[in-house]
Amino acid sequence: MTVSGRTIYLPGPFNSIESKAGYARVIAEWNAAGKQAPAKSKDISITELAARYWKHVEVYYKSSSEPYAIQSAIRELRKLYGRTAASGQSSSGESLQTDFD
Repeated sequence: MTVSGRTIYLPGPFNSIESKAGYARVIAEWNAAGKQAPAKSKDISITELAARYWKHVEVYYKSSSEPYAIQSAIRELRKLYGRTAASGQSSSGESLQTDFD
């Protein structure tokens, strides 16, 4: 979906309960912000990063069954961390700790 010129990826399949809940959340946040565009950030979300990676997967693993396993992993990643900034900071601004820090 596009809100104030910014593309936002919703969780779940089109028209699913999960997708509709995501849509309602995005609209509620947009209304709460006075119907203003979200603050621009250089960071992308995990969902946006996963979408970009999926484009690579479709080309690189074209004649393999590997995309099915990757698609399953991406689906779970989006459910858990979809709106999290890929920079390692949550959307609320708290730093995320990893074993790699």
